[in-house]
Amino acid sequence: MSTRPLHFGFTYTPYSEPEARFDPFNPAQISTLAQSVEKAGFTFIRFQDKQASGEGPAAFARTEPFTTASFLATRTKRLGFFVTGNTSYFEPFNLARLTASLDHVTHGRAGWELVSGASYPAAINYSHAEPSAEEHYGRAGEAAEILSKLWDSWEDDAFIRNKATGDYVDGDKIHPIHHAGERFRIKGPLNVARPPQGQLVVAHEITSELSYPLAGAQADVVFLGAQPAEELKVRVAAFQAALDAAGRDRKDVRLFAEATVIVAASAAEAAALVEQPSPAGDAAPRFVGAPGEVAEQLAAYADAAGLDGLTLRAAGLPGQLDALIELLAPELQRLGLLSAPKDGGTLRDHLALDKPANRYAAA
Repeated sequence: MSTRPLHFGFTYTPYSEPEARFDPFNPAQISTLAQSVEKAGFTFIRFQDKQASGEGPAAFARTEPFTTASFLATRTKRLGFFVTGNTSYFEPFNLARLTASLDHVTHGRAGWELVSGASYPAAINYSHAEPSAEEHYGRAGEAAEILSKLWDSWEDDAFIRNKATGDYVDGDKIHPIHHAGERFRIKGPLNVARPPQGQLVVAHEITSELSYPLAGAQADVVFLGAQPAEELKVRVAAFQAALDAAGRDRKDVRLFAEATVIVAASAAEAAALVEQPSPAGDAAPRFVGAPGEVAEQLAAYADAAGLDGLTLRAAGLPGQLDALIELLAPELQRLGLLSAPKDGGTLRDHLALDKPANRYAAA
């Protein structure tokens, strides 16, 4: 078993503990959850959003992720926040303002998960026809390019704030982007200062063949999904090909897969819990056992595909979130598997990703 440190994220799933009466609209409960994830030493919490309700009122009901992350940032110190921003239903300028603002109010702990629309129920909520998948991804790629330009439209030292001279900003360090693409024409600049991270950490999940070129060109973090180890290897190889085609280096990207853990004080107790969840309830591979066993299983899983980290879900069972935090996380730390963030760092710092130079700044 490798003992190299891994990055761990937590995927937030409302209603995941039915007997715990978790209420995703209760700010005290969601604060406690985020603080527990931070205490465990995880790098980030991932808030996946939905643009439409599913079967039954609880299926996709949740608070909006930008608002939620802004609130939770005031109650945490180190935890990063990946929020979904859907390029099919947001204009790029709106998304640039939201993401840059979130990075400021979280002191650089924000990440943007780049997603595109994929459902008729969501489309009709926005008075849209449902375009083809190719159109969704084409729009997503161009939108991501625009956000990157808008984040750079203010140089880091554009604000002078000189009381003696009355100079507030240096106009030479504010740059319209003059984007003229297939779908968007945007002048800029953004009306938010450059994010503390320079560029937010951009994440994208592999969900189809069209995901690979988008992730290869735009993503700093790639979520490979909940897959068996052999399928993960296939996805990693396909992503590497997309990364090569985009002229990017593997060292500049962090690869994550998703796993569900069922952990208990003993292997026998964990095995008994396996009988309780519905097989359809957890799509991710399950790792079951006592804390040490599960930690070793996760390390082997990550090593098999050359991953940089894992996003974990607590199984939909009473007490499993607490078990993940109180039993598994300390074992991951003891074995040197958990790359825990430190106070004062940005999400980029915690993921060991460099802050990009501003494309408009004079060399």
